[in-house]
Amino acid sequence: MKKVWIIAILLSGSLAEACDICHLYTGIVPGDQQHHIGWIYRSRMHFGELKNKVIRVGGPKHFSPATREGTVYKEIFNVLELRMRYQISNKWRVSAGVPLVNNYRSIDVITRANVYGVGDAWLLGEREVFRFSIGTNNQNMHRLQLGAGVKLPTGNTNLRYHNTLLDLDMQPGSGSTDGLFSLGYLLRYKRWGINSSGSVRISIAEKTDYRYGNGLNGAWNAFCLFPLGEKSNFMPNVGINYEAARMDKEEESVIANSGGQIVFAGAGADFFIGSLQVGGNFQMPVFQSYNGQQIPNINRIILRVQYHFNKTDQTENL
Repeated sequence: MKKVWIIAILLSGSLAEACDICHLYTGIVPGDQQHHIGWIYRSRMHFGELKNKVIRVGGPKHFSPATREGTVYKEIFNVLELRMRYQISNKWRVSAGVPLVNNYRSIDVITRANVYGVGDAWLLGEREVFRFSIGTNNQNMHRLQLGAGVKLPTGNTNLRYHNTLLDLDMQPGSGSTDGLFSLGYLLRYKRWGINSSGSVRISIAEKTDYRYGNGLNGAWNAFCLFPLGEKSNFMPNVGINYEAARMDKEEESVIANSGGQIVFAGAGADFFIGSLQVGGNFQMPVFQSYNGQQIPNINRIILRVQYHFNKTDQTENL
């Protein structure tokens, strides 16, 4: 049963993320004492009408498609990310992700961007700060972990669509090296649990004169585990995600139509069959407030397939 709970903790609820708008999804995962490798797919759709807005077509600027009054926008951001984690010891682990990105934009039903490419890779180290357990098999416990890492500008920022240089928010990469900081807290009683996680993304250096605003994100999720057999389990979850970003800058000038905050409510489930995990979440915004005129967020879908395998014997207090 202990092994079952260890696996169940891994992706309880929807994952916290740092600046998904700018192609980074760090995923704050509680310590489960196992290595894993797998794929995580996420899709986010924006749709809405922008009025009385005059902005450019093409160029390196963030969100600058030309429009007239009453222009209808549709944007879809798809990411398929290869994610790996190595459990160094019972207290230390390191995670990494390499995203494959597809960004789409249409204006008044006319496609203006549809590009594919490798996004920005990231690396995150985490340490368990404390763990307090009551009873056997760790069924009643709470735990805190902290992490730090970096997002690297490995994605392309110079792709064109029909010979037009795309806006930076349509590019697979952000052109920015960012510092990442994470926190994860788990409280569990028998089959029930609450998982809270958060992350901060701080822009350190840019390839261009454009600087994305720093991002703050948090997730609060409740879950319950239902055994389906000796090696099979079902874990539904519900939760709230909060994301906020400061306004962007270009050559120290603040970009009016950037930054803001959004709250998602969502639900999902994971199935565990032996060492295999398959799951997903659906999220919808319940509150969103953006600076200037920006396209509303409609929904977000997250799907995951991961394989977990035991770590080798390691020192408990490394």
